Amino acid sequence: MTAGLELPVEVVQDNEESRIELHRKPVGVVGSITPWNWPFLIAVWHIMPALQAGCTVVSKPSPYTPLSTLRLVELMNEVLPPGVVNIVTGDAEVGTRMSEHPDIDKIVFTGSVSTGRSVMRNASDSLKRLTLELGGNDAGIVLPNTDIEPLIEKLFWGCFINAGQTCAALKRLYVHEDQYEAVCRRFAEYVSSIPVGDGIPLKETGDVPPDMRYLESAVVGDLQNLSKDVSLAARNALLEMIDYIVGTYGLTPEQAYVVSSVAVDLRIGQLVDAPGRNRHSPTGYL
Repeated sequence: MTAGLELPVEVVQDNEESRIELHRKPVGVVGSITPWNWPFLIAVWHIMPALQAGCTVVSKPSPYTPLSTLRLVELMNEVLPPGVVNIVTGDAEVGTRMSEHPDIDKIVFTGSVSTGRSVMRNASDSLKRLTLELGGNDAGIVLPNTDIEPLIEKLFWGCFINAGQTCAALKRLYVHEDQYEAVCRRFAEYVSSIPVGDGIPLKETGDVPPDMRYLESAVVGDLQNLSKDVSLAARNALLEMIDYIVGTYGLTPEQAYVVSSVAVDLRIGQLVDAPGRNRHSPTGYL
């Protein structure tokens, strides 16, 4: 859809006194910093408008979910001239360097409010242009005399799509007092009936995957040479998760390298996202 957009010259004023035109020009190099919850989709949202405007892009995906964006940029570079779309990976330090870099003219960031503040501070010295999509406080409204039954499932997924890990997820709900109790009761009943998955793609149960943040310590790596930098608690969580996978799914320890959509190579301490997806989530993402 973005590829079909046009950026025509806009005539602001045209009369006997003057003619004023608005021409949109590329800002230059755009830095894109994307989160882990919708890694591929948000990367597309960042990159394509910048290209359409004639800019070049440096993309930095989340260290938890870089693979889909790496593949996206790889495919784009099969047809684009060298240097038009670039990608760097790493932790928050890489994002800081991008925000500070004098040769990046604009930063597009999607993520938390606290990190957004940090991006703004770091970009201030070079007076970068900024687009910050931060955590929302989205509301739903149920009007008086509404038939609530058809709405309950929609309200549920408005709240819990992608396990609620969505900036536009429903966080407030306004209901007329005449239907307040009924909506609360039916919504609670519906939520209570939804099974929550454990994040293991092999398991055939669970409509809603768990919050990814609770899976970050459930990582699998080199069983013989656990990094000395990994805390005792993390090691215990690691070994417990391996035992759980082996006992539940009959896998060998060597096969238990993939846990949910998150894996880690403890030998180099780099988080990567594994090629797994929850088949019972409406989006397929964790």
